[in-house]
Amino acid sequence: MNLKAGPSGGDAVRLGAWQRLHIATLIVPLLASLPALVPLIIVVVVVSRNSAAIFGMWFLIPAFALFHVLRYSTFRYQVNETEIIIQEGLFWRQERRIPVSRIQRVEIKQSAFHRILGLARVEISTAGSEEREAVLDTVSDESAHALKRVVEAAQKGEAPASEIQPKGRATLLRLPLRVLLLGGVTSRAAATFAALIGVILYFQGVAMLGSLFFRGVDPRVLDPVVNWQKFVIPGRGTRLAPVIDFFLNDTLLNSVLLVFGGFLLALIRFVGRHAGYELAQTGDVLTKSQGLLKRETSTLSRGRVQALKVEEGLLRRWFGLADVWIDSGGDRSKIDDKKKRAPFVPVLGARQLQELIPQIFPQLAGAEPSWKKVSPKAIMRGSKKGWLVVLVAMAGAVMPLGWFAVAFLPVFPLIYLLNLSSYRHTGYWMDGNYLATRKGWFTRQTLYLPVRNVQNVSLTETPFDRRLGLASITVDTAGQTNTGGGTTIRNLPMEEARRIQEALAIRSGRVTGPGLATARPTTAAQA
Repeated sequence: MNLKAGPSGGDAVRLGAWQRLHIATLIVPLLASLPALVPLIIVVVVVSRNSAAIFGMWFLIPAFALFHVLRYSTFRYQVNETEIIIQEGLFWRQERRIPVSRIQRVEIKQSAFHRILGLARVEISTAGSEEREAVLDTVSDESAHALKRVVEAAQKGEAPASEIQPKGRATLLRLPLRVLLLGGVTSRAAATFAALIGVILYFQGVAMLGSLFFRGVDPRVLDPVVNWQKFVIPGRGTRLAPVIDFFLNDTLLNSVLLVFGGFLLALIRFVGRHAGYELAQTGDVLTKSQGLLKRETSTLSRGRVQALKVEEGLLRRWFGLADVWIDSGGDRSKIDDKKKRAPFVPVLGARQLQELIPQIFPQLAGAEPSWKKVSPKAIMRGSKKGWLVVLVAMAGAVMPLGWFAVAFLPVFPLIYLLNLSSYRHTGYWMDGNYLATRKGWFTRQTLYLPVRNVQNVSLTETPFDRRLGLASITVDTAGQTNTGGGTTIRNLPMEEARRIQEALAIRSGRVTGPGLATARPTTAAQA
């Protein structure tokens, strides 16, 4: 059975037939390595002029080429209705069989060289695997998409036709350049740079006011203002002194330029990574593509979505923007590996968000969450923790900074106001199908969890919780890469926490926690 994917020298997707990678496998890796190889060649040949190194370079290039010739000649794969089979290796042959039913995602990525030559890289991930299960380095772009369609058809139980074409494809979302620019300006990096410049200006102002107020006093009192490198760091000529000088003495303009430069680089990176973003739906499958130089295409079945998180940073809320993060079932990448985290939608408006959520969770269509707050004791509890940290910091700053330690005093009311704002934006909502939680003020996070995906529900009491009659509920799910998986609802009254635990346990069919037995499965009417 032939799935035509364009003339690719034996690269067409043919069900049940062994196939090789595209012939461009012999040249594309070399082209992709040129940016790294050219500086090395210049250093070795022009700068060092070492004969042994030059001889080594001439040996390295043929060895590099021979490796890819052997890889091309020994690598082959086969696609059928039930599995993908991959064989590779010259002396040590390896064969992998990947059941189509276990495939979690088929991602299509294109570097600049791939796009110029009409090629693509296919990465196949399976449920429960932390690494890519299989990688087809170089295939034609049309073959890559044909392979993806074969997998989708097999997973749906559709009988493959002689030529599979996308059916009922609908574009859900596109991000024009104007929205991407606004998203880059209001991203986390932009908020961090804005906060940094605010801190610089604040301490600069405190130093200037202090120098005016203490004019005519013993010069040693003025050390924190006019001679930071001698006062803050004991001794002269310390390594940190130039850094302190740079930010707090005479380089306010340099500080602003430094922060602005970082902001500009973050903006360029954001726009380049998400340029041409498009989200489309074909049946139950969502397809996302993005990237300017490196084009990435990935698919996600709505039935595998474990959690959806909406993040609204302070800057983005001012512009009515947010970003969306999704976890899918079987994704076991480490939660602390932030390099693997990526937003499902990098930026979108409030109206688009309201239209997108029902596309992913159809049962939320028309739902209007009625948020229930946690105990108001959370305000003073969080404030006291923050005040204790500031008091310790002030005590440690008195000896090296002297009077300048008073610069921390405005932090005390600020901590209370932040906890008050955080409390106003913290709450939860639950119906028969979903649990939704929200928290945060500077970065507001709203998490939607299908109750069917809940793995366990735990109730926790610390000694401080028991004193206040409070408890925390922790809900765990399978996916934990982008959204953090489950959620923790803190500062709940004890009786309310137990009611939530029992309700979630019954609906999900399991209970974990001290003194709790596993719940028997119940009918929908009983739940």
